[in-house]
Amino acid sequence: MKLNDMKIKMALALSVVVFSFAAMPETFAEQVDKVIPVKETVAAKEKTGSVVFDDAALQRGELLATAYGDVDGDGQEEKVLLMGTKFSNDSHYYTKLYLLVKDVKTDKIKGAIRPSIAGGYDCSLRLADVTGNGVDDILIAAPTGGSGGIVDYRIIDFIDNQPREIFTAEDNQGVQIGGNYLPDYKVRITFGNNGKEVIMSIPSDLGFYGYLKVYDDDGNLLKDYYHPYGQYLSGLLLLDTDGDGVAEVVTTQRIVGLNNTDTLGQVRAVWRYTVTGWQLDNYVFQSKLDSMGRGSSALARENFIGLGGYKVSPEKAVAGRTIITYPRISNAGKGQAQWKTNLQIENFVRSQFEEIRNNGYLEMNYEVKYGGYKLLSILLTGKKEGKNGSDDILKTFNFDLATGELVPLEKLLGNDKKMWDKVAEITAKQGNKVMQNTMKGYYFDGENFVFMQRNEEKQCMEQLTVPKKELKNYFNKNKIEIQN
Repeated sequence: MKLNDMKIKMALALSVVVFSFAAMPETFAEQVDKVIPVKETVAAKEKTGSVVFDDAALQRGELLATAYGDVDGDGQEEKVLLMGTKFSNDSHYYTKLYLLVKDVKTDKIKGAIRPSIAGGYDCSLRLADVTGNGVDDILIAAPTGGSGGIVDYRIIDFIDNQPREIFTAEDNQGVQIGGNYLPDYKVRITFGNNGKEVIMSIPSDLGFYGYLKVYDDDGNLLKDYYHPYGQYLSGLLLLDTDGDGVAEVVTTQRIVGLNNTDTLGQVRAVWRYTVTGWQLDNYVFQSKLDSMGRGSSALARENFIGLGGYKVSPEKAVAGRTIITYPRISNAGKGQAQWKTNLQIENFVRSQFEEIRNNGYLEMNYEVKYGGYKLLSILLTGKKEGKNGSDDILKTFNFDLATGELVPLEKLLGNDKKMWDKVAEITAKQGNKVMQNTMKGYYFDGENFVFMQRNEEKQCMEQLTVPKKELKNYFNKNKIEIQN
């Protein structure tokens, strides 16, 4: 992160602290006035209820993210826009964030609010009902850009055009975490929400523990003033964990040891919204060693940058026996296309979770197989055990980034019988002949087409590879980009 950005964020963070001690709650009109000083622009105005919106002023800033759903409870779908202002031309940090809610058909403004977020990088929106009133609430995610991976979250309830923050800056603190170091290279971690604690060993390679002389060579504690602590949230997933039709908030936060590079583990927690605020249902602690090496051999631990500059980032959640890592796409356009890609992935994740919700087991990860200018191929892998038995997860997503729609194979290769004969010939040599009516999915990795098909003998899904060069004569004229 650039020095200027750091200075900006420090100043903005101070402003947020001051704001949080202001008199609350405010009226909707007062909130809108804080978003946009109406006196600055004398443009066409629209009156909704008792609130006057200045169209020109409300359109200031850059569109950062878009979502679609009924957020005000009128039974009609609205378009939700997250707006922001880039601090400088060479910065990707956006400030002055605000939400607009518009009628999809008329594009008229129905509501607006400025959330109490200083700013962020790659901001995104998600929708789900967390209050139980049957209306979607709005989740704003604003990554802070620091090395700790902290993300500033807010949940806005927009019912009856009276917006209010129901997940606040204080809620971003997550589970209360403290602790202390013990002799013999051990550390006690305490959880203040219920008073439970765990004691874990520090790896034998002490690194800066030795450099800072926290212990002597015999394991005696020399400095007892160091304390582990829990960072603010680094992940948040909206997921119906109990099947009541209302989404719970599943959070992730990192436990830090001596400094920001010393990760002791992760805490995954499930929170439920009540009339008195957020209630902690349960949490799971994973040490650093437990958090590594789970699931697929190719874990999605870092961001992937596609050729068009878009980003695929890992979203993580743990709830009971469920361990999920799934992709979120950002910077792939700000409108409906990006919303469609993420929604399709999230709907699949939710469908898998629903199958194992009560007593099942689910572990899921993903790999980005190809990230071109227009085509994005992703493979989700994992295992599940639920009401329908146990099975492997092997699910492909091939997105047209211009539209957000899935790309059928025939759009890339056509539907020629000779092409399918070639595919059958090549895959038969791999022990599982792929045919048009037996293929369960595909992805493209830049050099090969890989077909998903169940092996009846092994009762599992297999991946069969056909080199791109073998199919070059069948590339469709309306192909996306694979000819190059």
